[in-house]
Amino acid sequence: KIGITRNSIAALFVKYGYDVGGFMPYEVFVSALLAAPSRLRGMELSMDTGAKHGFSPNDDPRFEGKILHPKCRTPVSPPSGFDPALVRRSACAPEATLELEHAYGYAGSQNTSSNLFYLSTGEVVYHAASLGIVLDKDASEKKKPCQRFFFGHDETITCMAVHPNREWVASGQA
Repeated sequence: KIGITRNSIAALFVKYGYDVGGFMPYEVFVSALLAAPSRLRGMELSMDTGAKHGFSPNDDPRFEGKILHPKCRTPVSPPSGFDPALVRRSACAPEATLELEHAYGYAGSQNTSSNLFYLSTGEVVYHAASLGIVLDKDASEKKKPCQRFFFGHDETITCMAVHPNREWVASGQA
């Protein structure tokens, strides 16, 4: 139990009893003052982004409550020190691009079916997650770029097969 006088609460209310819309009701302030931090989170204003991704032109970039986002299990908040002026800039994708140089990993321990094959060229074909990979062992030994990638899947690759001529490869996902 916390021992706090009514006068102390009134003084705190005069100093800190504001929310986004001005003074909050005195009872709400008192319960917020004495509530656990997790309860306070539930009392914040909410902005539901629905099915969209990020801010839209109709959203208020100065919003300081919790944000309900479809991809998150719990509400999220803007980071501390967040500058609302950056929202407009952040609403657009950056002009920079990324290019995969090397994939580390192999799905052999989770998949018991055949999932690593030698091609007629001597290259090795295998998969990791949703990525098909062709490894040139000779280039790898010479410390040169040694992998080619196939990005055609949007789920984890679950099977792979090679034609008897060892030139054609097929892969599938669940």
